[in-house]
Amino acid sequence: MRINKFLARCGIGSRRKCDALIKNRVVRVNNVILEDFSYEIKKNDVVLVNNKIAKPQPLIIYKLNKPKGFISSVKDDKGRKCITDIVKSNKRLFPIGRLDFNTTGIILITNDGEITNKLLHPRNMKKRIYIAETRNDIALKSYSQLKIGIKISSGHIARGEIVKLNDKFTWKVILSEGKKHEIKKIFFKLGAPVSRLHRIEFAGIKLNKLKIGEYKQLTEKEFRILFD
Repeated sequence: MRINKFLARCGIGSRRKCDALIKNRVVRVNNVILEDFSYEIKKNDVVLVNNKIAKPQPLIIYKLNKPKGFISSVKDDKGRKCITDIVKSNKRLFPIGRLDFNTTGIILITNDGEITNKLLHPRNMKKRIYIAETRNDIALKSYSQLKIGIKISSGHIARGEIVKLNDKFTWKVILSEGKKHEIKKIFFKLGAPVSRLHRIEFAGIKLNKLKIGEYKQLTEKEFRILFD
């Protein structure tokens, strides 16, 4: 197993972060500073990061119903509240993807940075389902264009599906890729700014009866759904 993948499995961080640690010369293998980014871990290797032994951890994944006013990060230089502060655990945890500061709904949190990369990669087409409220109506002819594709920025075309739920400008939005502010950009392009956004499903994992601010570990059934 490559060194950055091994470190991610140890809960150190994403592969990118682990590469940065190697670059900063804080990773040692058998008490020798590691400089080879392609190093393959051997059975009896002893790996240290900042002089602490790195060991693979059992995989843990929580689902959280994110409240407003939290950022989807481990820490914040501006002092804002982070979603990892909500989950009480002695493990080092990372969010799988992001929800905007004032967006609510399901987000997964794990101790395995490698899993994060796998689930978010565009080729895996993990479905995201949102409920959006807008300030005005949109014609069927306009919002149905999302199935074909709507250009929302230079070089990016958003594709998915929008379903109108009622006459109060409430919509179900289905996407298979999660670009930054993508839904807000889609509705802005359609002439209907978003007033509220709530994610109800990610990669087949649903909120069900989980209340805002609550979290729980995934069940065995949910694990199978997630990695199907």
